[in-house]
Amino acid sequence: MPRIVKRTEHTYYWNAAPITNLYEALEVLTFDNSSRTPVHLAHENSPDGKTWEILSPWYREGSSGGDSSGIEYFQIDQELAEKLKAGGYLQPRKEVGWGYTRYNEKELVASQKAHDEDRSHSREMEKVAESMLTAGVHTDLAGSPTRLRFGREDWRTGRLHFDYKMSNGDTCRVYPEEKELVAPYPPQEEKKTA
Repeated sequence: MPRIVKRTEHTYYWNAAPITNLYEALEVLTFDNSSRTPVHLAHENSPDGKTWEILSPWYREGSSGGDSSGIEYFQIDQELAEKLKAGGYLQPRKEVGWGYTRYNEKELVASQKAHDEDRSHSREMEKVAESMLTAGVHTDLAGSPTRLRFGREDWRTGRLHFDYKMSNGDTCRVYPEEKELVAPYPPQEEKKTA
């Protein structure tokens, strides 16, 4: 996904508009990143020091000392951030050190409730998506769907979708939250006839 919105002189947000959907926010917050620091909600390092944003630290090991790391930033609606905090979806980040454990109140991570809610919503949306498929058209002839992939349109943000293999070999995409089915996917442009 291209970096769309400039955050500071050297950083960008990975989403064009703030996240407003609870489940989209939970999916970003519960993502298992490759860093020692988990994905978290914070406002201390935001450009104005007050705006809540989601920070997703990452780390990639390289050969011969070529390791790299960074932070992916996501905008989040401020009312949704407060709702996540009030709803028990977030908890202070636990920092464990030599002989101590402390909780960082400035960095909020996904709670067990957030992980459970994210998994439950994904399973529920998969059932909704499969209920929208027509047997023998969007599934194999026996009516069994073949899911190819699922995710969000813009890497970790955007509309939730499930892709299925159709009986003719094409792919169809279902957006269960919007109750929308696109077949074939990607849409074929109509052939121009002279």
